Amino acid sequence: MARRKSRKPNEHFTVRAHITIGARDHALWCACASLAGMDRSAFAVEALRVACSGLILVDKRKNRDQAKVEGSAILPLKVDPEPSGDAA
Repeated sequence: MARRKSRKPNEHFTVRAHITIGARDHALWCACASLAGMDRSAFAVEALRVACSGLILVDKRKNRDQAKVEGSAILPLKVDPEPSGDAA
């Protein structure tokens, strides 16, 4: 029986995440989402995108194609070489 080659990971997939926050933070989160006209999940996703948009990631692994961590693959990160926006 021939062994299948591993498939390239899809870059456009979603994952579910679970967080635990305090009651005060949850109330603020609900209020902010409501004021923005969004549900809590959409608000959290947008807030995380904004918070992570200015990060610069440096990959210092020898094999940058793929690494194993606890049995699951880490996807190679694509970083925009010229970030847009007014972060200075």
